[in-house]
Amino acid sequence: MNKFLFIIRYFKGTSNLSAKGNFFVIITISLLSTVLISVQPVIMAKLISGIESESVDFKFIIYALALSYIVVMSLRKLASALNFILITSLRSNLVISMTNDYFKSLFHNAGAIKIHENTGDITQRLNQAIDELTVLLRNISHNFIPPLLQLVLSVAFIVISGDYIVAMLFTLYFLLYFIIKGVFNPKIVGLYNDFYNTSVKKYSLITDSVKNMGAAKVCNSYDYLFGRYEALLHKIETKHEKLLKADMHFLLVESACNIIFFGLSFLYSLYQVMSGNISIGHFVMISSYILLLSSPLESMGSMYTALQKSTVSLYGFISAMTMIVARQVDSEQIKPVDSMKMRDLSFSYQGEGGAIIKGLNLEIDKGHFITLTGRSGSGKSTVAKLLAGELKPEQGEILINNMNINELSSVQRAELVFHVSQNDYIFMDTLRFNLKIACPEATDEQLAVALRLSRLDDLVNDGNAGLLDMRIGDNGVTLSGGQRQRLSLARLFLRTPSIIILDEVTSALDVINERGIMHNIKICFPNALILNISHRSSTFDFSDEILVMDSGRIVASGDFVTLKNNNTYIQSILRQEALKQAS
Repeated sequence: MNKFLFIIRYFKGTSNLSAKGNFFVIITISLLSTVLISVQPVIMAKLISGIESESVDFKFIIYALALSYIVVMSLRKLASALNFILITSLRSNLVISMTNDYFKSLFHNAGAIKIHENTGDITQRLNQAIDELTVLLRNISHNFIPPLLQLVLSVAFIVISGDYIVAMLFTLYFLLYFIIKGVFNPKIVGLYNDFYNTSVKKYSLITDSVKNMGAAKVCNSYDYLFGRYEALLHKIETKHEKLLKADMHFLLVESACNIIFFGLSFLYSLYQVMSGNISIGHFVMISSYILLLSSPLESMGSMYTALQKSTVSLYGFISAMTMIVARQVDSEQIKPVDSMKMRDLSFSYQGEGGAIIKGLNLEIDKGHFITLTGRSGSGKSTVAKLLAGELKPEQGEILINNMNINELSSVQRAELVFHVSQNDYIFMDTLRFNLKIACPEATDEQLAVALRLSRLDDLVNDGNAGLLDMRIGDNGVTLSGGQRQRLSLARLFLRTPSIIILDEVTSALDVINERGIMHNIKICFPNALILNISHRSSTFDFSDEILVMDSGRIVASGDFVTLKNNNTYIQSILRQEALKQAS
């Protein structure tokens, strides 16, 4: 019950007035419709009693019965149609609200995506939550509350009629029903959650298989690839069979109770009418309530279980959405950035033996272009990720204007720092969308300038649409490696960061484009603090200082002229480039 109330409070807090109004109208219509249906047997009993006493014309009673049936059924159909429309509208509003919160949790919380999850897990988790929300809404408005109210009203009308034994049988069934549910439900809900958690991995495996199908194709190992997915399907089916067996056991017990109690109520009423103790009208009323309630109450068992399963699943999804509210700090205390300092910084990746960064000390002032270079695995990209906030140091601190960078919210950090990483992050959308993600309010003229500064204005569009409306394939598959890098750099020119991190961002570019873009970066961001990570000597000329890393430490520093004369690593880069150029 606490989990259900938690879900209600969540949607109450996140829903607009329209959604709250829809929910109130849905519940009201369901209640009125249930009351109307529950009154119908009483009306029938009164009319039939009129036939017995011959106090009312027979034709009038027949017409009245037909009319009451038509009116009740028409109003019920109308209420059902109206509820369907309102539930669809309410569901859309709630889905938008819930999806927005889910996206925010992924956006602000780096730990929201686990190490062993991919886009299949993330997408299916949201899809499953939407399905559970649909089940919850449908069950609350149609399949659980109405039958429950029908049972209460039926017992009330039977008690009013003076038939206490039948009322007692109905009440005993009601109590026994919930006792049975209490016995069976924990096991059923547990099996359902196990089945659901395993089923989610199905979509993760599909995503992983499609994404890496090229590896299987090269090795001609389709059967081995599909075998992994097939094994998971068998595992899911086994869990599904266990769930079905548990459901079947409950339904058998619940159906037996249904037959016993409703059968006893019917036989007792039949005996009473045959003995002349009750009227035919009263017998018709009892029989009508048995017919009216037997089907809904049979389904109420499975619906109650579904309600509990959906509540548990949706509760887990909503409670896991960690909303990080950005702390408000006076921006004047942060901007403009005068310096960045790393003090005694250490970091190691989980599962690896030693530290990748060891007691690193580094200070960069604004307006300086610093290049970090070194052998692969020396820790260069890790330094970039620590500064960008993608990783947290195990020891030491990073200071921006002597303020610990951890005191900044994710929003403030994004305004200060722009990290052009080795991951291009290309959306399957238009070129315009891919650019405006950096600055949603940018005009087409500003987008064109960004393309020119990043040397991407020579992009060829085969379609009839303009360049900005050109569609880009999934993960930038329709672009070359160099074009993807230039698109990432074009986003930089739409931002106004104080700290710029360039992590191997020109590795796929020719020297002419590389030098042109580096020149534009220095011209457009003269006061920015720029940390450039590169193995290419063509970027060294732009550097105020070059830092050479090895085994997580800075082992040499200086300008390009100094280092090329006395540093073996810089000399090895120049030799390799000379050999490559000669060949």
